[in-house]
Amino acid sequence: MTNRTRDDANDNGTGATPTWRPPTWRPPTWRPKTGDLLGGGMALVVLYALAWLATAQILNRQVTQWIQIQRDNGLAISIGATVTGGFPGPVRVAARDVLVVAPITDGGWTWRTAKVRVVAWPLNFWHLTVDLSGRQGISGVVTPPGIPVWIAATGAALKLDLDSAGRLRTATLSTTGVSAAVAELPPVLRLQNGSISTTLIDPAPPSPGAPSPTLPVTSRITVDLSGLALPSSFPPPLDQPITHASATVEITGKIVTGVLPQVLNAWRADGGTVEVRAAALDWPPLHMAGSGTLALDDQLQPMGAFSLHFQGGGETLDALAKGGWIGDGEAGVAKLGLALMSQPGADGVTPELNVPLTLQDRRLTAGPATLMTMPEIVWAKVGVR
Repeated sequence: MTNRTRDDANDNGTGATPTWRPPTWRPPTWRPKTGDLLGGGMALVVLYALAWLATAQILNRQVTQWIQIQRDNGLAISIGATVTGGFPGPVRVAARDVLVVAPITDGGWTWRTAKVRVVAWPLNFWHLTVDLSGRQGISGVVTPPGIPVWIAATGAALKLDLDSAGRLRTATLSTTGVSAAVAELPPVLRLQNGSISTTLIDPAPPSPGAPSPTLPVTSRITVDLSGLALPSSFPPPLDQPITHASATVEITGKIVTGVLPQVLNAWRADGGTVEVRAAALDWPPLHMAGSGTLALDDQLQPMGAFSLHFQGGGETLDALAKGGWIGDGEAGVAKLGLALMSQPGADGVTPELNVPLTLQDRRLTAGPATLMTMPEIVWAKVGVR
């Protein structure tokens, strides 16, 4: 047997030692089969369909339970039919020919509409939308029973945000193309766009270093309206549309359930207040902004103090004189007084009038001068639940 060394084994016959190279690695090629893609897609479709059906079933049950709770609280609710649809989009539970009648102890008001829809995306029960577009009839609130106020809206969506326990945290109503009319008369109000948002806040305990005990904020309301047209029958300048109005309001004090006068009295006794953090009104030629605090006296009449800033006062007086509200001489004297009391606004040019207002015993005063006596408010005996 011939013994070969390592060098002999590496000899390729040319006398040179070859260079060793590692083998080249190539990743395996894999292409999904058409059947795999179709199978995965079908599985996703089936899962989505099951989620949609489960959401529809749960949403129907929630609507039914809510209606039963309202009936247990004394409301008479009749519904013509309930229809579920919307697949493959969001689940829509529509109630048609809805009529709600409150008991006499709660004011006897009524609300009717041709259709209400509750909308939710599959498995998303914490964000609901109530579609209120169309025509709504309400009577017994601002009108006597039997005389409805008809509110029509091209679009009206009430968005409800719930926490993990199902408690309401935020409610936002957004509207477009709204009109309001009494009975079958022509509309008295028209609104291009509007938004009202209410946020319920868990009361936080006061900080140990607070200088004085204060009630925590329990809710916050924001309002934003644009293009509010008033009745054309109003004499000038009140017939001019309100270009824009907005406000941010914070409410302190606990609000209980019951009939509205009792609810307000308990809220007043608890020290409840309405804090107007920011309010603005553009009603050409008048532009106004302000803030203040509002509460109720022992007669459940509003009282409070406000700080208002006016621009366009001179033009407003001219419009009032032109409309016959005041005489030309009175307008001239008032404009002179405005000129003496006004100061340059934020732009350094436009005159601005700062006025502190006080409302007490139904008298609205600016300093020592009484501007007007407010009419007494008789609160409707509407149930608050």
